[in-house]
Amino acid sequence: MDESIIEQQLATKRLDHLGLIAGFIKQLRIAERVDELIPLAKDDRTKSTHGQRVVAMIINGLGFCTSGLYLSEQFFIDTPVDILIGENLKASHFNDDALGRTLDALFKFGTTKLFCQIAFDLVKMLNLLGPSLHLDTTSLALFGEYDVDECENAPKPTYGHSKDHRPDLKQIVVSFIATGPAGVPLWFESHDGNSSDKTSFHETIISFTKALKTSANFLLVADSALYTQGKLQKSGIKWLTHPPATYKTVKIYLAQPYSDFDWEPLTKAYQSTTIQGPKGEHWQLILSGQRRKSALKALDRRVAKDFDIKTKALNVLSKTLFGCEKDANRAILAFKKKSKYHKLSNTIIKSKMGYKQAGRPKANKEKEVLGYKINAKLVEDKENIEKAKIPCGRFVLLSLLGHQNLY
Repeated sequence: MDESIIEQQLATKRLDHLGLIAGFIKQLRIAERVDELIPLAKDDRTKSTHGQRVVAMIINGLGFCTSGLYLSEQFFIDTPVDILIGENLKASHFNDDALGRTLDALFKFGTTKLFCQIAFDLVKMLNLLGPSLHLDTTSLALFGEYDVDECENAPKPTYGHSKDHRPDLKQIVVSFIATGPAGVPLWFESHDGNSSDKTSFHETIISFTKALKTSANFLLVADSALYTQGKLQKSGIKWLTHPPATYKTVKIYLAQPYSDFDWEPLTKAYQSTTIQGPKGEHWQLILSGQRRKSALKALDRRVAKDFDIKTKALNVLSKTLFGCEKDANRAILAFKKKSKYHKLSNTIIKSKMGYKQAGRPKANKEKEVLGYKINAKLVEDKENIEKAKIPCGRFVLLSLLGHQNLY
């Protein structure tokens, strides 16, 4: 038998875990879905489609490969490409030129739009679509100068509010929308590093609604940044959020005593009562038993920490020699203003007597007032601590009027 035939029969290629990935990709028809949205006209030079190249990049990325794009062809040399991606395909069909042209086509179509349309179809197919959409943002810190803007539409890395606590680094802000019990992402979009959630939330809603192209009536859930008066009410969507805690109305409701409301049990852990909100909105004051327990423990820690800080401050204050009683009283008032959970008790201002000149005083020399010192005891301010306990575990939820049953 010819030796070349023997070598061909004994040739092997590694499949490893990539078979599971490729099988799942084929089951979800990822390549076909991409080709439906971004078709590629075939000619003698075109051996693979945009969808197949996307699959190749997914397999390459999940193949624990950290090499550059130009080495993708090398990754597939010892891989059964025809089994993983499609018949009559070879490693040479996925060189950096082919993948680069596909990336250009994806960018032109819109990567966020493409992801949204495919993800939405897959979530429906897998029965993972929930009745609500959850919108939020995060920040991604970047290393480098990023002074050159290569693309006008690309997000601009710059300094902003860092959610990963790296204000020293430039960043971009990423907004995403998830749905269902599994929290499957349906939207993934990047913004400038200094963008505000109050603006980007509403921009994301508009873009998502246009890209989704469906009449499905979802409930949009987001944090207080969504509650931008004038924008939210005119958005035409169902929404559920909570107003910022800095709002005067919210502060009033959170600070009112428990007995001022008619509470209704929602579950064993939650109680609810309807409160007056702006016209056209439904406001609910919610009390969480579990959240209250943790909030009270956190309050105890703050009170204990405040006691240590104020004790040290009082020691310094008591050793200070003031020139007059007015200065001592001013210092006492300043101390009280900074004390939230503690107050001074048995406060006495005493004059310190002595001799102004150094050395042994004369026989007939009388002592003079050298200054004034404060003598006081630090105790808990029970009244303020009890007031601080009232809002523990409380928060306000609000939605459009007519959707009270949402929660």
